[in-house]
Amino acid sequence: MPSYVDAKYWKLRDECFSDLGINPTRDEAVTSEISSILEHNGFRQHLPEFPKQESTMIFGPASYALSNVFSKGLKIVADSGISRYLRVLGIPDIIVTDLDGPVDDLLFCQKKGTYLFVHIHGDNSKRVKEAIPSLGENTVFTCQTRETHNFFDFGGFTDGDRAAFLGNYYGAESITLYGFKFDNPVPKLNGNQALKLKKLGWAWRFIKQLALDRGHEIAPGEIISF
Repeated sequence: MPSYVDAKYWKLRDECFSDLGINPTRDEAVTSEISSILEHNGFRQHLPEFPKQESTMIFGPASYALSNVFSKGLKIVADSGISRYLRVLGIPDIIVTDLDGPVDDLLFCQKKGTYLFVHIHGDNSKRVKEAIPSLGENTVFTCQTRETHNFFDFGGFTDGDRAAFLGNYYGAESITLYGFKFDNPVPKLNGNQALKLKKLGWAWRFIKQLALDRGHEIAPGEIISF
């Protein structure tokens, strides 16, 4: 499967991995393992087709004013934001996840037609293998390795910025982020808040670079659009 990550973004990703102590060899081993399991199971993935939208909206876990949400456009949710989104806005088009969020909500949405873009990396092998029997045909697997095996790579690092890169892939004229606090993340149960803050610092760097490549300079806020 193709990778849509060019040399500039690989340089940024390599710097990110080095800073966070992420082992690319471990990522590669898990990616290869999951690829073999899916191939053995006869899984065949395909990218969904969505009409080119004037706007793509990306939703995170922090609060956002519903009055500011566009009524039309491609709606993509980063996985920790799905419970709130499901409660107030319903079923999204896509959820971007590495399966460390509310899996029951993810699977409920998938049964209603949402595409799950499930990300593979060195730390989630067990979660992915446990989830595979429950995942529907509307699942696309992504990775962060140079050898993509049977997976796609649209760019980015965390669920939120990977969602923005996915919106860019689908040709969004504008990308708007709701509910992202890059300098004050929503805490996760039993989560390492300091590490989360560091990861979101890198997520912001990826998003800023994507915005610059689209001709925009951005600043953090309740709504970020480019």
